[in-house]
Amino acid sequence: MNVERRDELIDAYFRALDEEEFSLVEPHLASDVTYRSVGLDALHGPEGVRRYFEELRPFGGTVHEVENRMHAESGSAAEGRVTGEHGGESLDTAFCDVFEFDDEEERLTRIVVYTNA
Repeated sequence: MNVERRDELIDAYFRALDEEEFSLVEPHLASDVTYRSVGLDALHGPEGVRRYFEELRPFGGTVHEVENRMHAESGSAAEGRVTGEHGGESLDTAFCDVFEFDDEEERLTRIVVYTNA
């Protein structure tokens, strides 16, 4: 397990969210990536993740503060707090995102988002 590489992929994902720039994570997504978030059906492929970023994401202007990372053979998790605003509505809540990787740990194959937002 390459923890350093996994952290790089996880950081690219959060940076893309916070900078609202899908292209920052796109090169790190497997062609068959699955994306799940509370209240949404599963999205598939980089185009599904792009759809979440550009159409389905309820909050923009976010800041993800990762407070803890856990790594296991089958995947990794990052937990922390996310703050942001959208349409005059504020967000300040805990999150836990779970990540899975391809065999070479070069791409994200699955992202599952857990939050109360």
